[in-house]
Order: sequence, then C-alpha cells, then structure tokens
Amino acid sequence: MKFNVYCDESYQDCMKGNHDVQYMVIGSIWLPKENVEKLKSEIKNLKQKHNCLGELKWAKVSKSKIDFYKEIIDLFWAYGNTLRFRCITVDKTKILWEKHDNYPELAFYKFYYQMIIHWIEINNEYSIYCDKKINKQKNRLSILKDFLAKANIFATIKGVYAAESRDLVLLQFADFFIGLTAAKVNHTVLNNSPKMILIKYLEDKLGREIQETYRTEVKFNVFNIKSGGGW
Repeated sequence: MKFNVYCDESYQDCMKGNHDVQYMVIGSIWLPKENVEKLKSEIKNLKQKHNCLGELKWAKVSKSKIDFYKEIIDLFWAYGNTLRFRCITVDKTKILWEKHDNYPELAFYKFYYQMIIHWIEINNEYSIYCDKKINKQKNRLSILKDFLAKANIFATIKGVYAAESRDLVLLQFADFFIGLTAAKVNHTVLNNSPKMILIKYLEDKLGREIQETYRTEVKFNVFNIKSGGGW
C-alpha cells in the first residue's frame, strides 16, 4: 500500500540557545495516497465555507476562525485510523550534545528519523514530505531517506522531499496539529483563549489529555523521546 507522510516541527530553535520553551515537537500526518486528493478537497471546501483563504496554520488561530479550526479537527477525526498523527517531543534540557558532535542540525535529523522510523511497515511504499528549510549540509534529506531505507529493507521509501508549506495544504494540516501539541506540552496558551478552546476540543474527541501515549496508540501518537536515557 502507498502512503504519504507530511512532516513539520515546532520550536526547532529551542534545540540550542532558546530557553523560552522546554520541548521541541517534530510531527507528521500519515494517510494512504489514495485519500490525499479527497482530504485536500475537503479542506479546500472548509476554507471556502469559512472564508479562510490563507494558510491553515496553528499560528493563524484566532477567535474569528475558531469554528473553522474545530471543523478541521472534526475532519481529522472523521477519517478514523485511516488518517493518523504521530509526533515526538524533545526535552532540550536533556539532550546529550556530545552524542551529536555538538551539532544541533545533526541532532535535529536524528530526532526526525526517530519520529518516522517506528511507523514504517513492511510491504508499504512511503513518500515523505518535509517543510523546506535551509541546512548547512545540503543533502540532509537524501541521507535521511537512505537511513530509513536501510532500516526497512522490506518497505519502499520512495523519497524524502523538501516542500514549501504554502504550496502543500497537507503540510499546513500537519503544522496545525503539531502546533497544537507543542502549545499543550509547553503550556504556552492561556485558559479560555481560542487556542486553548481548540486544545480542549481535540482532547474531548480523544477522551484524554494530549500527553505521551503508548506506542500502540495509532490515531494521535505522542512519544516523549528520552535522549538522555532512562525510563
């Protein structure tokens, strides 16, 4: 079966030097390739319905757009386990930099690998789209593809591609859920704010708070990566 994966991150700058928040969140939306055009069309219809013609992003949440974003959550939920969210949270205070040659960019892509690798299944084909960013080492995504392929010889990693989020609505879709999760784990939104209302709205759907889940959770999976070791 063929799958598309859309990846982005929140608070990447907290990897080193930014102490405003504790956790970086790297996340992804996973769905069968055959459902991609249908989901894109449904998002487009919601944007037209609510006159939200700009990008769909967590940063764009406001009181006037709260009904639109509630319906985005409803849409995510309506797909059941066909449409899945997976993310890792990285506590920057526990990163052992010497394990990454004291190089934040290298550490970042190691965490990216960990976010993806555990959801790759045999006999499937994966096309992975990452929000475009400027890297000091130009071939980071091709290296990531090679490592994913070597670790999954019975699956096909068709490609790991850089894309502009403004051009891919499903990257924006991923950004929304990543931003929501990052806001929750970093406690960056006020009670009764539009963003907190959306956090609670999703938590009501899940029947639990947004926090670290068991590995077996498939709909909304959150893994707190323990880069310093321990339980």
